[in-house]
Amino acid sequence: MVALGEREAHLSAVQLLALVDAAAWWLSEPNGGEEFAYTLLDASCAAEVTTEHIYLALITPSDEPNDDGDARPS
Repeated sequence: MVALGEREAHLSAVQLLALVDAAAWWLSEPNGGEEFAYTLLDASCAAEVTTEHIYLALITPSDEPNDDGDARPS
């Protein structure tokens, strides 16, 4: 959300949250969810490079610890 906010300053905090949440939800859907997530980001971002950056951030596993203290597997 922070990366998107830095690149798309015209979006409010609520819009950023809604956009990231919706894209993440689509990514969890089988049968084309990735395409819908990318399309949603593409329609909301001013530049294709921003769309690519945010999409990759959403699909790349995080190295941050989970709630139980373990790092997510890569």
